[in-house]
Amino acid sequence: MAVILVAEPDDTPGPGVYRAMVVGVQERHRNGQTFLLWELQIEHGDRVVTLTYPTPTRTTPANRTGRLLSALLGRAIEPGERIAVNDLIGLGARIKVERAGSWLRVVDVQPDAL
Repeated sequence: MAVILVAEPDDTPGPGVYRAMVVGVQERHRNGQTFLLWELQIEHGDRVVTLTYPTPTRTTPANRTGRLLSALLGRAIEPGERIAVNDLIGLGARIKVERAGSWLRVVDVQPDAL
């Protein structure tokens, strides 16, 4: 019996700007460093794709964590402000993604314009 394979089109999201929703946050450890791994969902055609976005646990207004928090909250974060990351589940932001080899990499976050 012959096996016939049909090449499917590549339907992975390409580089661009997408509306993303936070669906999870995990604390991770690697090489003695602790970081947060954000799970962000985007819609691509008729399916939902989950991307991960690692950020440091140290938060400043200018680093990746601070920019993501500001985008999700729609305002600047304040020095000394305490934010429970679980309260951010379900919030959205605009993310810009680029290809990094066969992976998509989040390179920028902005407040959700909608």
